[in-house]
Amino acid sequence: MGQSKSKYSSAQLNTFCKPTGMYASTPLWTPKKLRRAIGGGMLAPRSRPAPDTMLVGGKSKECPICFENYTVYNITSCCSKCVCTECYLQVQDEEGTKECPFCKRQSMKVVPAVTPPTSSSSSSS
Repeated sequence: MGQSKSKYSSAQLNTFCKPTGMYASTPLWTPKKLRRAIGGGMLAPRSRPAPDTMLVGGKSKECPICFENYTVYNITSCCSKCVCTECYLQVQDEEGTKECPFCKRQSMKVVPAVTPPTSSSSSSS
């Protein structure tokens, strides 16, 4: 009844919406809205920082808020800065009304830059 389509399986979406432990909570987001944003492809899945082996080949980007490197991240539409999902959830509310912490433009929006594979055979835990 009224379920939105997700580009991920239910198991993948459960993993992608699970907190990584970087921050204690996400007070600006409800779990339902977060699941909908990640499942609908409007926000990159939550992920842990990239392993050191990924840093050498340039396959990751540094988040300018937490200074960790990620292979799965978001790009701001206003100033094209990379931001990890964990930090985005801390600086932007689920309605998208907060200003960009980089360029100060009102209503910061992001687009996922890199998304993980959708096949269940390539996911690992």
